[in-house]
Amino acid sequence: MTQKILFMILDSVVIALILLLVAYKFNRLLERSKAKLAFGNEMAKLRVARIGEVWVALAESEAASRELLKEAMHVIDEQGNNAAALRALLPMQQKSKEKAAIVQQVADANRFWLCETQYEKIRCFHNNHMDMLEAVGKNDLSALIESKTRLNKARMSICSFTSSHF
Repeated sequence: MTQKILFMILDSVVIALILLLVAYKFNRLLERSKAKLAFGNEMAKLRVARIGEVWVALAESEAASRELLKEAMHVIDEQGNNAAALRALLPMQQKSKEKAAIVQQVADANRFWLCETQYEKIRCFHNNHMDMLEAVGKNDLSALIESKTRLNKARMSICSFTSSHF
């Protein structure tokens, strides 16, 4: 009889140890999973912040280019392809160039956080922006209109890609 009681106690202790080991392993697995999830969340927050920096630069660049484009079209409508009148746009053109350079710098600095497709779309926007500035500098109305159209398409491409991936 004592042997049966001893066997039952030993059996209970073994079962308890097995359950304790299973609970310990499960807890470690759960903690590891929580750590991976927390790391992923922190990386996502950093990525969103870095992409936000690029978007701010893009928005400021686009605002400067829209202002320049609006004024250039107004000058062309009022005075035709008057080089002297268009020279008055040089400060706005310089501001727009500076903003475009910032976009390039910020995009390059945050390339790690952008997917390659997004980075290429931003580069396309930047290149079209530079084409528009060149058209203003050359007083080339047809190139200005064409570059405005390409710039709008590039902007829409960035927006549509980003909204479908976030």
